[in-house]
Amino acid sequence: MLFARQEDCMKMNCLRASLVAFALTAAPMSVAGIASAETIRVSYVTAADHPYGLGVKKFGEIVEAKTGGRIRVRGFPSGQIGAEVPSISAAQGGILEVVVTSTAAVSGVDKAFGVFDLPYIFESDRQADAILDGPLGTAMLHRLDGKGLTGLCFWEAGFHQVTNSRRPIKSLDDLRGLKIRTIQNPVMIDAVNALGANAVPLPYTEVYTGLETKAIDGQTGTYPLVYANKIFEVQKYIAEANLFYAPVAVLMSKKFYDSLSPADQAIMRDACTEARTTEREANRALSPEALKQMKAAGLESTVLDAATIAAFKEKLRPVVDKHMKGIDPEVVATLQAELAKLGPSGSASGK
Repeated sequence: MLFARQEDCMKMNCLRASLVAFALTAAPMSVAGIASAETIRVSYVTAADHPYGLGVKKFGEIVEAKTGGRIRVRGFPSGQIGAEVPSISAAQGGILEVVVTSTAAVSGVDKAFGVFDLPYIFESDRQADAILDGPLGTAMLHRLDGKGLTGLCFWEAGFHQVTNSRRPIKSLDDLRGLKIRTIQNPVMIDAVNALGANAVPLPYTEVYTGLETKAIDGQTGTYPLVYANKIFEVQKYIAEANLFYAPVAVLMSKKFYDSLSPADQAIMRDACTEARTTEREANRALSPEALKQMKAAGLESTVLDAATIAAFKEKLRPVVDKHMKGIDPEVVATLQAELAKLGPSGSASGK
């Protein structure tokens, strides 16, 4: 339900703040600092059975095995600690160890990460893997070193589709006037508006309620995300548009990372990389199965044809041009050069 009175909203905000404070202090740390913490807390916004959660579980298993149980990992799914942006801030401040977050949220820390949020920047998951796991991805993670964060590696959310509760989307005209939730990110806001919809930026933890109460008509999200967070329960239609590819950054508090021994630092990086395979494979395997299950539950699906995708890209060209101007030119040039070498798709489906 929507809050009936302002004071109800204020009470709920106070309660939420109290719960977040409790979660962040639940694992006690020694006076000497977080170096002696036995538990690494990992904040992420999806449900625990989403590929994010499976990746966090694998990460924890590896860390615990390689440290002989000295360091344990506890995941906090569904935004229990907080949405992406406040969780990033908590990691920067050294009061949270790890956050699994979209690169769209990371662009608030470093605008260069916005290059990954540009619509249709990647044509396939194989193309994305080559960029994110290669020299450019490594260089991007190192950009965060001076901003209170240590980038461990990239996972993925995958390709964004468009859901709504009002009508099937088969053309640009069908998007006109729809209130579509986006992450609080200028690129995505401009992209949704350019397609004729009305962008409504919201933390993901507020999306289900917004859809349920009809405060918003729809949202963009991947098949696994829509399924795991039960968005399909409050939506009628989904259109396969592959609008954005959503990389996911696994970020550790630099304060915590620097407190670790070199051997433990290597364990953290290796664990992230090993868990990356688990997370990506789960995400890609779940996508078609998630769609199948959602259709069985009554969600109506459409696939945009090549001509419609071309029309989307044309409408979005000014958005891409605008935001590329605000990104480090060296990053843009490197990405474009690498994409040109790779070709448009590779062997993966990209869905």
